[in-house]
Amino acid sequence: MDNSVISDLSKGANPLLSGQSTTPYFSESFTQNLNDAFNVYNFLDNNTNRGVEFSLANYNIHGQDNFQIATMHDMDGSEIKSNRFSNDNLIWSVHNHDGPRGLDYKNVGNQWVQDKITMNGIFRNNASKGLGFPRFFTVNDNNRMIEITGAGQNINKTQPFNVQFLKSLERLYGSK
Repeated sequence: MDNSVISDLSKGANPLLSGQSTTPYFSESFTQNLNDAFNVYNFLDNNTNRGVEFSLANYNIHGQDNFQIATMHDMDGSEIKSNRFSNDNLIWSVHNHDGPRGLDYKNVGNQWVQDKITMNGIFRNNASKGLGFPRFFTVNDNNRMIEITGAGQNINKTQPFNVQFLKSLERLYGSK
């Protein structure tokens, strides 16, 4: 596994981690082992300031899964992107919402607005190319996920956040 995410996080005091920066930077790391990616993602999520967002995503290139762990090192903000792969290759993406708003997701329903804008842009791009639609989820604690779809999010139907469930995810074809 490329250690750029871990080495970036292990550097000295970083004003970006305080939520004060308007120019967060992007770090990503890849592995072809989902168990490793899942464990690193959970370690980072559990051992970093509350509200700093991390993502775990699967980019499939010619049948080979490439699992990405990424962060912008910022509070309540992440991007669904890669410097290595195109979102045309994205199968699924998960990111945490564990800051104060994320933990109160049943009462703060607008926390997915930017997520839906980003997701719908990817959906439009994929539709124009005849590609299937990636799956998008937020993790509000370490074992449950909420899926975000073109119709919005259903906070009453959660999925397990574990390797077995992530292995079962595929792109959707037809309506999203």
